[in-house]
Amino acid sequence: VEVLDQTPKLVLAGDHADVAMIESLAQQGCTVLVLSAETCGRLPGYRVEQGADCFYSGTRAGAGDHPLFWGVAGASFLPLEQTPARGALAAMPTDARVLLGGHCRGISPFRNDWSVDIGFYGLETREPAPPLAVQQLIGSGEIIATTIEPWDRKSETHRQLLVNLLANAGVAVPPARRGATVEVKSTVPLCFDGNLDDWTNDTDDINISMYSHAQPIALTSRDAVAGRPTNDLGLSGIAYLLYDRDNLYVGGIIIANESGCCLEVTVGEHVLTIRPDQQQVELDGACAKLAQAAFARQPADTVIDARLLSLVEINKQVQKSEARYETPGHTFELGLPWQMLGLAKPPERLTGRVRLLGGDGLVLQQPAASEDDQARLELLLRDANIAHV
Repeated sequence: VEVLDQTPKLVLAGDHADVAMIESLAQQGCTVLVLSAETCGRLPGYRVEQGADCFYSGTRAGAGDHPLFWGVAGASFLPLEQTPARGALAAMPTDARVLLGGHCRGISPFRNDWSVDIGFYGLETREPAPPLAVQQLIGSGEIIATTIEPWDRKSETHRQLLVNLLANAGVAVPPARRGATVEVKSTVPLCFDGNLDDWTNDTDDINISMYSHAQPIALTSRDAVAGRPTNDLGLSGIAYLLYDRDNLYVGGIIIANESGCCLEVTVGEHVLTIRPDQQQVELDGACAKLAQAAFARQPADTVIDARLLSLVEINKQVQKSEARYETPGHTFELGLPWQMLGLAKPPERLTGRVRLLGGDGLVLQQPAASEDDQARLELLLRDANIAHV
């Protein structure tokens, strides 16, 4: 425990936190955000439920408004198998105000015993659950008690939710480290139809699907290196890279409220420019005619990795945020022969950069760095247990 000379504005409390200190800090005007089901269960008047085989998610529908949870929606907890919510608040003090309602996903009473293979285990259900987060005013401060525990470093869902909460609290979040690594997985032949299902498959059983879930490269308003971003509805996107013996595959979705934006994917010394709304592709500034290319429009909420984007609009009249995950985006799928990149076969690794260019000089970039910086992504090509003859 570090004792500060001044009372901080925000304190995060995890497992085994001192309840007396939490209450004391709140009395002094601090906002104490409890991110722990264990600690919530020890707060006076609280009780936490943790249902067996339940996956909890949150909703702001019908809940009190609090800036801390702006941008948090059901998609913030997807996929539910990786949900950061570790239960729900089954009991709370009478003066507590609900800030985030709860849902619980389980399995219906019908269960498939596999005597007949119908392709799934059972029907999923979404049932109402107790709240996930509440506010309790104490003294001149407040306690925000929640069962959300976004601490899994391997989960992008956890990272994005934690960044959202910290940003809403006014905490400066450092950009992703420069020179980040992207795993480029091998793939079986893709279906070029503009639908990204082939890129986002999460089925481990190769008897059901041979496709792999490509690592998403998220480009959000927080990744701006030039221009003045508004929000992710204004300009954002997800890019994917896959490969096989003959091609480097580039796919993704772009969300934009204006036409003319383009995606630049730098691979080694070559720059691939994709203009989805014009269905055009350029390589090193010249028009590239690719045998494998598809463009389409697809709602963002049908692309699982769109949860990495904050597709939320602030209704200024009522000062509430409204999710817009149904917003359609431009999708694209491209197969770029290795020979066009001056390579005879897939290398073990490459360097690259992904930039999304919008109007008025707006540039979103991964890796996050200054516009003229030479930082690059390290692209590691990995064989996803698929044989290449």
